[in-house]
Amino acid sequence: MKLDLKAFAVSAGIIMGVTVFLIGLISDPEGYGAPLLELFASFYAGFDGSITGSLIGGVYGFIDGAIGGLLFALLYNRLAR
Repeated sequence: MKLDLKAFAVSAGIIMGVTVFLIGLISDPEGYGAPLLELFASFYAGFDGSITGSLIGGVYGFIDGAIGGLLFALLYNRLAR
């Protein structure tokens, strides 16, 4: 069974984008989740605990997740022969 590259990449991108967006909304810069917020901010420029920063992080997360999902599906299809 082979994975559909486009569908897998888009679904992985959506999951990662929504996750990063929710982390930005839930995390409090001075308290709850501050280390995780700082970690993601070091990878995604413009990401912070605000709504705008969360949207920026969500877009970066979607792109990052889609690329990772595509690479995973390519590798899986190559090895599943």
